[in-house]
Amino acid sequence: MKDIPLVDLSIPHKRLGPAIVAAIEQMVADSEFIGGKRLKNFEAEFAAFAGARFAVGVSNGTSAIALALKASGVGPGDEVITVAHTFIATAEAVLEAGAVPVFVDVDPASGVMTAENVAAHVTGNTRAVLPVHLYGHPVDLSAISELCSKRGLTLIQDSSQAHGALWDGMPLSAFGEAQTYSFYPGKNLGAWGDAGAIVTDDEKMAEHLRSLRDHGRRSGAKYVHEDIGGNYRMDPIQAIVLSHKLPELGLGNARRRELFRCYSECLAGIGDISIIAPPKRGTAVHHLFVIRSKFREGLKSFLKEKGIATGIHYPLPLHKQPAFARYAALDLPSTERLCSEILSLPFYPELRQEQVLRVSDTVREFFEKRT
Repeated sequence: MKDIPLVDLSIPHKRLGPAIVAAIEQMVADSEFIGGKRLKNFEAEFAAFAGARFAVGVSNGTSAIALALKASGVGPGDEVITVAHTFIATAEAVLEAGAVPVFVDVDPASGVMTAENVAAHVTGNTRAVLPVHLYGHPVDLSAISELCSKRGLTLIQDSSQAHGALWDGMPLSAFGEAQTYSFYPGKNLGAWGDAGAIVTDDEKMAEHLRSLRDHGRRSGAKYVHEDIGGNYRMDPIQAIVLSHKLPELGLGNARRRELFRCYSECLAGIGDISIIAPPKRGTAVHHLFVIRSKFREGLKSFLKEKGIATGIHYPLPLHKQPAFARYAALDLPSTERLCSEILSLPFYPELRQEQVLRVSDTVREFFEKRT
């Protein structure tokens, strides 16, 4: 019996690889190695997919957040409210923008930010709110955007795991100043390396972002720099890959929703398991399938013995990370409990139903052996 990986990136690339390689070879023949029509084409395609006017391709998802904050005027002395239950890139980007991250607790059922927790931490220094649509589960954007409007705060969304998610049937781009995306290979829309993008309806912001990603150039003159920027450009090779994969993203997300339902039905009533699910008004794209159990470590070991890979996203919240030692005394009980109990099961669009059944049966076997 073959092992079941946490994710298998090879399957779609076997199908799409030849066409992508041919397109890259044409790029080489054209000697168009920086920017160019391939990047512009992908930006237009992704903006349309996201329901926005503009998309600005950048080097990675971390840079996307930092540049979106900078282009919104966030800088030294400003506080940015975000969560500690996320990958460290979210908070790193706040620091890169020169601002200070303020961590709030998450909803224990969905694992994402709530407007109530944000409201309790707004101060005179708060400049922006940075929610994370973790696991592809959108936060309550209606409540958070209303709060931001009332308090005069900028809303930048970390959508790195939420390509195509909706809130109240509307795209994420309907809320806030900008949404940032990562195209890390394992994402719902993944590149063949690092890449990211910022989506916005604000033309001036898009222009500023294009300048910041390219050493502060605005006028088009190669050696005239109107802003202090940096080298945050998306490689056109990644733009080619993403353009070839984008048409399949809708079907892939739909398949993820099917698998989520299948897993949820199969695991219902087993042991102490609960499933991390999105808020009811959100249309999730389920980047991961995450359960929680007090017996996580034993379950993880048992699944490994049976040839089933798992992951933990994420085992150590940011306020407990050595790099953020000054936040160690924060009291974030829901975040800390989640991080001690969550377990990610194998999950990707090409996962077969019989594999879901095998994983679920193995989880059931573990709990039966405990009784």
